[in-house]
Amino acid sequence: MFRQVQTLQLFATALYAQEPAAAERQALEAALTAAVRALPAGAAPADLHRRPAFAGLARFAEAMGEAVLQRLETVQRGLEVTRLEVLLEPPGAAAPARVQPNAYLGGLYLLSGAGQWLASDPRPQAHLLTLPLAEPTPATAETLTLPLVPGRLLLFPAFLSHGTLPNPGPAPRVLFRLALSFRDFVERLSPPRWDRMSA
Repeated sequence: MFRQVQTLQLFATALYAQEPAAAERQALEAALTAAVRALPAGAAPADLHRRPAFAGLARFAEAMGEAVLQRLETVQRGLEVTRLEVLLEPPGAAAPARVQPNAYLGGLYLLSGAGQWLASDPRPQAHLLTLPLAEPTPATAETLTLPLVPGRLLLFPAFLSHGTLPNPGPAPRVLFRLALSFRDFVERLSPPRWDRMSA
């Protein structure tokens, strides 16, 4: 009776990864490296996307975000970076888990270093009853890791709780964290949908 069990996947959390072409990446990372070195010691601004030295990364993220929207077949377009910050993680340091508030997509770009990116299952019920597992899978694990790859931009839903595991390298890890939202959010997306609602 149960020989033909089928697995039907629902509500998967998709991540998107892209690396710039070699020449583009070389120019982008040279500009980013110089710009990070020029930041005042101890500064942690979150508005780097407004500074010309970081504009290349913002443009790359926005172009990738538009490609994600196209893949999702959304009617809405017009993503822009609304937050961009750099994390300088010394050996042994990690970024605590967080979501990207007031955004549609979150993102990470590793400039230099190595390590693991950590994400938690966003479904609240997934943590209510956890079973012993022979081997965790994307369908059963509470958390999953991905290797941080220099030059790779990761985009993911802003609601996904994410962080990094401790930096295993001998040098600081340089990681950019960003958020993308819609340019015309107030005009197009924030009005309530009154159709099919009753008092």
